[in-house]
Amino acid sequence: MVMMIGRRVYSLLLGTVVVVIIVLWLKMGNQSQSSSSVALSDRDGQFGDGGRQKDNVKVTVFYEVLCPDSINFVLKQLWPTYNSIGSILDVQLIPYGKASYTRSGDSWTFECQHGPQECQGNKIHACVVHLYPNTSKHLPFVQCSLLSSNPVSSGQECAKSKDMDWTLISQCADGSLGSDLLQANGEKTESLTPGMVFVPWILINDVFSTEQEEQSLNDLMSVVCSAYEGEKPLECVT
Repeated sequence: MVMMIGRRVYSLLLGTVVVVIIVLWLKMGNQSQSSSSVALSDRDGQFGDGGRQKDNVKVTVFYEVLCPDSINFVLKQLWPTYNSIGSILDVQLIPYGKASYTRSGDSWTFECQHGPQECQGNKIHACVVHLYPNTSKHLPFVQCSLLSSNPVSSGQECAKSKDMDWTLISQCADGSLGSDLLQANGEKTESLTPGMVFVPWILINDVFSTEQEEQSLNDLMSVVCSAYEGEKPLECVT
């Protein structure tokens, strides 16, 4: 009798131990999976354009492909700033500038400040931003394009050097999608308050101020560092 009771107790204890081991194993697996998800999310938030951190400074640039002031700003301010403190920066590029559009049948007709070539260049840039939405991908193309003596004709070469599909980009720029993208940029430009009077027109966190515009044209990095509310990167404090 005693032996039977002992065996039952032993079986009960053994069963309890097995259940506890299984529960602990499941909990450890879930915690590991949760940690991996958080780590991936944090990594995407810090380095990926799609996972924007709430403290990041948003810089929106309304520009024209053949505008000397636009070219100067991108090459001397935006590009170096992005390379230096891109982890705290969200960039939105709106190629259009002082252009106009009218409905023409099922498509759009554009007039650009620096002529038809600029309209084509603006379409190319709009298509690149659309097809390659990550700033880390489309901004190098924009920099390459504007660095050229002919930003419009340099598209194919820049696409090749940045491992982009030029056929896809050119089909977009030459087709209805490119026109629709440029028209949409026109609507965004026309909706600005206050209205755009200078190109490039720069918003910091969706807000325009004359003082901030002037500072951004000369020292964008200082503007971004001042606007950033998180822990300042080393480049902002040295």
